[in-house]
Amino acid sequence: MFDCLLYPGGKPKALTLSYDDGVFQDVRLAEILRRYGVKCTFNLNSGLDSAGSWEFQGALVRRLDRSEWEEAYRGHEIAVHTRTHPHLEDLSPKELCAELWRDCRELEAHFGRPVEGMALPYGSWNSEVLDVIRKLGFRYCRTTESTRRFDPPGDFLLWGATCRHSDPQLPALADRFLKTGRELALFYLWGHSYEFDGDQNWDVLERFLEKTACRPDTWYASNGEICAYLTAARRLLTGEGFLLNPTDTDLWVRADGEALRVPAGEWMEL
Repeated sequence: MFDCLLYPGGKPKALTLSYDDGVFQDVRLAEILRRYGVKCTFNLNSGLDSAGSWEFQGALVRRLDRSEWEEAYRGHEIAVHTRTHPHLEDLSPKELCAELWRDCRELEAHFGRPVEGMALPYGSWNSEVLDVIRKLGFRYCRTTESTRRFDPPGDFLLWGATCRHSDPQLPALADRFLKTGRELALFYLWGHSYEFDGDQNWDVLERFLEKTACRPDTWYASNGEICAYLTAARRLLTGEGFLLNPTDTDLWVRADGEALRVPAGEWMEL
């Protein structure tokens, strides 16, 4: 009997992170996450270089030079944050397409791999912006909404995170995530790494990871991996006594109380 969907390896939970703007504090963030075995999606602006800098609560902030990208983001995912970080709803159709399309193409050319997702600058959008994002073929798009829940998104092009790392409820949310018994629970954390320097609170991240990382019941994945897996999982066909996986992705379910892998393109009798 089919009970529910699970993440790869038969895991009921997943954790993903997303950080914006491509700043030099990302180097420290990415290294901490590698140490804990956690993946992040870093959202970059290909049209902004490292020449300019600014301050955030007394902390110096500068964007990474392109020559620093490869090592800084090793093992993590790269996504679009537009070329120059504008409010997208203020742009003409031509400007909007250029901001998204050119950022995607430049990032793909630099990293030599597909770039399939994005995060909205300032979290701002309207129906025209969303329509262009969809037509350009982006698979997911993160907003700045904090849901404070562990639900996978209904629409990956309007993907709200669980919370920012600056949310005062973060410790309580982490505890709730560890205790939840629901299947396909997803904790999505986002922010800007320069905030850790400005707020002098890198320990917030360390305490969060000490709780949530390296757990056998949790899948640690990039935004793109989460999107790709759940998109495939939603195509699983079930019926009396059978499972049919029509996708090219191995899927995992709980059936008769046991974790079961449903191979890509396979029919399984139950």
